[in-house]
Amino acid sequence: MDEVGSEGRSVVSWTSSMSTFMLKHMSALVDSGARTSTGFKMMHYNGCARVLNEHFRQSLTGSQVSSHHRVIKKKFAKISKIKDTVSGAQWDDETCTIRLEHEMALNYIAVCFITC
Repeated sequence: MDEVGSEGRSVVSWTSSMSTFMLKHMSALVDSGARTSTGFKMMHYNGCARVLNEHFRQSLTGSQVSSHHRVIKKKFAKISKIKDTVSGAQWDDETCTIRLEHEMALNYIAVCFITC
């Protein structure tokens, strides 16, 4: 599952079950009041890495968990922006995707390539 990247660091292939487990663990920290108002501390990420390692028999670090958490937050922000700003965008709970009519999707992609 882990590979070594060009800079000698371990590259993790996160599975959806690993991501879900991580998010549930971090959510439990929020529910318990452990998270500070500015976000999670490295000790929280290290603790999450520890339970992920035990459950999935991995060798993750707190930095890798922190990085993956950042990636998920960025993806969530993009999805939320599309849902909130694109007229007619609908969330499909069954497939966990945003639904757009074909023309709307093409227009959104065209605008995104121009402004992004």
